[in-house]
Amino acid sequence: MIAIVDAGDTSTTLRMEIARLIHASLPEYYDLLPVTAEMRLAAIADMVGTRGTELERVRVAMVEGRPMGVLAGIPAAGLRRAHILATLALLRQVAADHRARCQTDITDFATQIELVGTASYYLARIAVAPAARGMGIADCLMAEFLTEAGTRPASLHVKTDNERAIRFYRRHGFADAETGVSPRRYRAMIRPVD
Repeated sequence: MIAIVDAGDTSTTLRMEIARLIHASLPEYYDLLPVTAEMRLAAIADMVGTRGTELERVRVAMVEGRPMGVLAGIPAAGLRRAHILATLALLRQVAADHRARCQTDITDFATQIELVGTASYYLARIAVAPAARGMGIADCLMAEFLTEAGTRPASLHVKTDNERAIRFYRRHGFADAETGVSPRRYRAMIRPVD
């Protein structure tokens, strides 16, 4: 049985497992931090529930008391601000003499991502534990996300070479966004309102 819960309602111990799943959703970004893996996970765990960031409202798919999937969605109108707040929170974990380089790396990473429409509800993170794949967890998380989106279009980014994820999103009604820019490392996808 899959139960979707708010990450804020979980224990500190489970938060670290949740942080691992969040990291797995976007390792290329989080691994830009020149800190130990433990410090990186602690920074992610601390950001869960932080007002204004992409991880303000994280939902967790629990199976037999263990976090097996995560989801975070926010209104796209606040996406730029959320990125800035998240970057600042993460940079606090970096030694002062490495911050400028890390900030440059994060800025360079951001240039590989197409913009999405501000009227949409944005899928900031989604991940399922490898051991739990094929159990329907991703479908449950997507249903939760689409419910949250309500009457707004839904948007997301996906790596251009992640065919499995692209097929999953298309199955849920997403299509490539018409941004006028050729897809970079990450492509924007949108799901119009039904």
